[in-house]
Amino acid sequence: MSADDVVSRVVERVRELSPGDAESRPTMAEVFTAEVVRELAMLPAAEYEKFKLALEAELLLAGLKVAGLSERKLDRLVEAERMRLEEERLREPPAPLSEGCADGPDAGGLLLPGGWAVGPGGVVGGGVRVCAGAVYVAGRLVDPERARAYLRVVVCADGEWRQALVPASAPLKALVKAVKDLGVLVEDEEGLTSYLKAFLSLNWSRMAVARVGVDEDCLFEAFREFVAERWDDFLSERLGKVVRRTPEGDLLAVRPEVLGRFCRAHGANVRQVLSAWRAHGWLAQEGGLRPVRFRSGVRRAPVFPVSLFAVGDGVEVPRESRPGG
Repeated sequence: MSADDVVSRVVERVRELSPGDAESRPTMAEVFTAEVVRELAMLPAAEYEKFKLALEAELLLAGLKVAGLSERKLDRLVEAERMRLEEERLREPPAPLSEGCADGPDAGGLLLPGGWAVGPGGVVGGGVRVCAGAVYVAGRLVDPERARAYLRVVVCADGEWRQALVPASAPLKALVKAVKDLGVLVEDEEGLTSYLKAFLSLNWSRMAVARVGVDEDCLFEAFREFVAERWDDFLSERLGKVVRRTPEGDLLAVRPEVLGRFCRAHGANVRQVLSAWRAHGWLAQEGGLRPVRFRSGVRRAPVFPVSLFAVGDGVEVPRESRPGG
């Protein structure tokens, strides 16, 4: 039901209850029955605002009034009903997302919040469609080098499945914007926000988590290129030092300030980067900062196996040692 339909019904109800006596007016309780308030609570936010403006104009033109009617009182009635409807939805059991999105990417194992239905034709809650295409969050991408996480938003628009990454730290409005940018008609932003909030709360621990660099943008791969391009500067101890023939093989010690500048240039924190590289096994055994003697004195520096870098006397990187290999 549209805002215009509800306006017509309310105005007609006021006419029926208005006796011809200008001093007698129908009350809010008589006009805004439980059924009418429920219909208003189910309207999208924009439609509800349209209803209030249109009702005010129609009553004014018809010379009709409702005793005690004010926008604030009506808003309180409608908001209370919305909360009640939301509680009703939450009491309904979750359903498998795959029931409505059988061919949706990574939809298996995810659940729909109670009271919501999702399919290629849209997202529906309480009988009201909030957008004209399937929408859900299929998983999370974690970039441990940059200490960032992303949500993978999936939609069905124009008959095809589309995806986008949104920072996990972004507000829910950013997810709604991504849905729009992917080509889905959003009819009720507040309703879609409510659905996404409930969906994330229900599925957070069920989502697949990929611990990779976003768009395969792995910092260690960029660092390998950085070292290869400046290998002579490492041999000369300007940027670091090559330690030959240790029990762990040849090692590359990198001056801390050099790695710090590299990380800042790539928008990353050096501590987080070292933590991620240590977890991947890219630092030398007992990875961390080690005391290394440079010409200028002993410094604590990160140390890597030279075998990780395509440098030196014909040294090749073993495939199984490559990042992502």
